Amino acid sequence: DQVGCDRAFKILFPLKDFQCNQTYIQIGYDIRDGEHLSESASIPEFMDNNNSNNELDVSSKRKALERIKAKRRERKKEIREPLSRHDKNVYISQLEKHLGLQDDKIMEQQSQLQQLQGELQQQQQLINNLGQIEVSQDKRIQDLEKQNSLIRARESRISQDSKKNLQRAFGAEGRIKDLNSQIRSLKYQINSHNCNYVLNKINYKK
Repeated sequence: DQVGCDRAFKILFPLKDFQCNQTYIQIGYDIRDGEHLSESASIPEFMDNNNSNNELDVSSKRKALERIKAKRRERKKEIREPLSRHDKNVYISQLEKHLGLQDDKIMEQQSQLQQLQGELQQQQQLINNLGQIEVSQDKRIQDLEKQNSLIRARESRISQDSKKNLQRAFGAEGRIKDLNSQIRSLKYQINSHNCNYVLNKINYKK
């Protein structure tokens, strides 16, 4: 078994005592790969079923075959265990390497996330500043609208006062005309009276 650890081998069991065409049982096993190359066992039917010598020979061959198989299984187990440990170590090494790469990616993503958070804070601060400016502008607009409303109300009152003043002016002008007419009438009467007075005085002297 020790010699066969580094190479593939086959074990042949001659069965020339059997009166049949199949003359051997063949078992093949590759220790390095841990895989069966071939495994076949065929026990022919004998010409004489009552031949006890043949039956004992077949029984011993079978027992020898089972012992060889058991040894092969033990050897397979002995070889697979270190190979399995080696595979586990390789897998662990690859896994640690993969995890290390993942850690680097995570750190890079965390750095990018922190950078994005800083940019987000700047954008939020800018939005807050714009919101304050907008509130100030809205307040200024409201103040201007109030002032505009007051100006319109004042213009309306001035317009109404102007209309009233115009009406008063027109009324005063009419009264002035009436007064002028009365003055002219009085002047005419005075002149007429004066004339009559003078004439009467002249006539009196005569």
